Amino acid sequence: MATVLETLANLVKLSSKAPSAPPIPVYDKFLGLELTPANVLFLQSIVISLFAQFVLFYTTWYFIPSLSKDRRRLAWVPSFYFSILFTTAFMAEMGMMRTTVFERLGMDTVTLGLPSDATMFSYLFPKFNAWAMHLGSHYVQESRDGLGVILQQLHEWDNESLSVLSGTFLRWMVSQPVFSLAPLKPVDPAYIIQGAPYYFGGGGRLLFSMEATHKSSKMSAIMIGCLTGFFLGDNILAVMHYLAHHNLLSGWVHHVVYTGVSYSLARSQTMSIFAVCGGIMEPSTIILSMGHLFPAARSTFLFGASFFLLRIVCCALLWHEFTFNHPPNTGGAAQILSLCLILHIHWFIAYVRGIIRRAKRATKEKEKQLDQGVEQKQKQSESPQKDKIATGVSSSVVQLRFRSDGDEN
Repeated sequence: MATVLETLANLVKLSSKAPSAPPIPVYDKFLGLELTPANVLFLQSIVISLFAQFVLFYTTWYFIPSLSKDRRRLAWVPSFYFSILFTTAFMAEMGMMRTTVFERLGMDTVTLGLPSDATMFSYLFPKFNAWAMHLGSHYVQESRDGLGVILQQLHEWDNESLSVLSGTFLRWMVSQPVFSLAPLKPVDPAYIIQGAPYYFGGGGRLLFSMEATHKSSKMSAIMIGCLTGFFLGDNILAVMHYLAHHNLLSGWVHHVVYTGVSYSLARSQTMSIFAVCGGIMEPSTIILSMGHLFPAARSTFLFGASFFLLRIVCCALLWHEFTFNHPPNTGGAAQILSLCLILHIHWFIAYVRGIIRRAKRATKEKEKQLDQGVEQKQKQSESPQKDKIATGVSSSVVQLRFRSDGDEN
């Protein structure tokens, strides 16, 4: 009997114990970085992008041999490809951003009385939303591995694989938080400064809300790794081919500092935040680099407008959100954005001054050409008169000589 009671008591003790937490995985380290899955992708992307940058650079140079005569244009080749990559990756991450636009327009779920999961598409384009939700969905539900089936069917390239691929993409797109009509979450009271103005510490948002943005993802790890590879490759190629056109501030200092920033982001696992904040500014770089590589496509107004809107206005709005309304453990996003904003304002002022300087130079050249044209017209108008005078003088001399000869005879 005692043995039975002791056994029951032991069972009661065992059942009363709280379940143990899952063990925290321990990762090896490389150059101070824990080799987490995200960081492994980050390091692999550095190596791959560094190699790919050399391939793209020399391939472009081969097909555009005129770059040999203009090394300044050649220096923009790496920036052209990188800005396209960065912008593409940003488009995959930007869906996690939220905006105050819908609430300001009275299009939130509370005001409209819609379900909490309503989106811009389900409200404004219900037929398109329903079509996207059902496109290829019956085939995906029957499969265990949706991605594997999509890739396999994409290889075969039939109508069914296209519908699956299109439906998967559309369902992912319409369900992104950026299109959600749900009310924004209020700012954590811990970050509200008592007595501060509403938009400067009082919990007010201007345009963006980063409440749904995750800190790290596979896409952001790959993108930040490619970013670091670009910095390293651009410095190496500059030494080899266009050192005279590799600016100290926007080249060496910029690349070295942001390589350190990328390393810090990988350590703090906040790469997605940087992907959103940095990627939104890169379309202006595409316009600028394309204008250097293909002068016929150069647009001063388009670049200036995109630079001002994306690198100054959007940068300032993101800085406001991270400074006043977001937790501080975001890898120093507010500090990085403040430095970016100062640098971008400096670049924009230099850009505007350059436009004014070139405009004045063009005006002086036109005035000089006009003055030269007036002088040429005056010379042309004076020359016939001189010819007439010379002709008259010569004829008078001939007549005098003829008369003198006749008198002598």
